[in-house]
Amino acid sequence: MKLHRFLFALAFAASGVLTAIILLLSAPHGAVKPALGQYPQPPYTIDQLTPAVIAGAAAAITALIFRYVPGAAAWFDTLRPVHKQWFMLGVTAFYGAAIGIWNMAVDGFTQESLLQLLIAIFASLASNQVAYQFIKKQP
Repeated sequence: MKLHRFLFALAFAASGVLTAIILLLSAPHGAVKPALGQYPQPPYTIDQLTPAVIAGAAAAITALIFRYVPGAAAWFDTLRPVHKQWFMLGVTAFYGAAIGIWNMAVDGFTQESLLQLLIAIFASLASNQVAYQFIKKQP
């Protein structure tokens, strides 16, 4: 049982580290550009990452971690369905909020950054659910 807790903590920390790496790599390049409503033209670069894209990627990776990482998947499968839902809601909302708040710290507190925060939370929740639907175990 202690091994499962350790593996869960390791998987959770790895997803947090991945998010931090994405944020650190994108910060010097102006990751929160382009402005809301403007879509970049190909070829895409790291300069064009938005908070919603970063939050969505982190949340989708979280779904993959709790499906395929042995300790995390075993622990997650032991939870009741309602606890699984609340756990994923909390983790993915945390990702969206953290990345949205980071965006506010970079760009300042404006109406656009507040909207970006809400969009990042929604994108993280939506991408986690879409990823989970594609990878969930079939009965």
